[in-house]
Amino acid sequence: MSEASIAMGDGKMIPLCSFGTYLCTKEDVLSSCGYAIRECQYIGIDTAEGYNNEDSVGEVLKSLTLTVDNKNEQSNKPINFKPFITTKLWPGMGENIKSYDEVITSCLNSLKKLQLEQVDLYLIHAPFAGSLEPNNRIQQWKALLHLQSIHKCISIGVSNYSIKHLDEIKEANLPLPAVNQLELHPLCQHKDIIEYCKNNNILPVAYSSLAPLSTWRTQQNSGKNKLMQDEEFGSHVNAANVIIDRLALKYNITNAILLYKWGKQHGYPLLPKSNTFQRIKANIECVFDSTLISTEDMCVLDGLDLKQSFAWPNGDPVATL
Repeated sequence: MSEASIAMGDGKMIPLCSFGTYLCTKEDVLSSCGYAIRECQYIGIDTAEGYNNEDSVGEVLKSLTLTVDNKNEQSNKPINFKPFITTKLWPGMGENIKSYDEVITSCLNSLKKLQLEQVDLYLIHAPFAGSLEPNNRIQQWKALLHLQSIHKCISIGVSNYSIKHLDEIKEANLPLPAVNQLELHPLCQHKDIIEYCKNNNILPVAYSSLAPLSTWRTQQNSGKNKLMQDEEFGSHVNAANVIIDRLALKYNITNAILLYKWGKQHGYPLLPKSNTFQRIKANIECVFDSTLISTEDMCVLDGLDLKQSFAWPNGDPVATL
């Protein structure tokens, strides 16, 4: 697992490439996620309480333990490793913030759906708990520390946390997260948070790597769809895509693979997601092939930063007070 993994802040290993399940239906998970693990050597799955598909991931995990059925070997192909499972606590919003005890209950419910005794990584999905009272965020983090102490999760972390949110944990003299999962791509680089994470031994994990592309989530609600209605912002995104097109052509790879390689070369574990078997296979292969983007071209991509999140419809959760 070492060649396909990287160390988190707590020293435990996380896959460089886990199969993402956001916006995956039950049928998508059972088909695509199963294929990714069995046939393409993905060694991790990323899900969340808020995705409403943990039960389907649990069915996939259960199927991976089945004995090979010679009449249907394709669907029951065994694997010789235990997949790395990440799930996330939905912290609540506004006045419906989860308490310490409710966090414990949420984790136990997720484990039941996943049909697991423990997960490899449990994250707070967003910093919403402290929008009215910062101590609520700390109580949720203390709940994760307790869950870790009773072996319900091996590692714990956060998602969409800013420097302010991370500093709250530090100032409370509590252990820092092992990871901080963030929207990361050339147009949204969170350079200040990345620098903070590196200085504090917190591993950044990238989601929504393909957000710059014109084909990304065109049929789903996202912050990008709203942002693109601004003519000036849209022109910046379109200009960036011209550069992405040119570089992908130069390296004879797809635009998506170029963006995944940008993330990989920055050292970010990736969460590619697709329901197309060919793309599922191509995404994992790009992590481990020998093609590298040159230092010069990495600098070109790094220069595209618009400091703007695209993923969340109601704005970047990193900006939560």
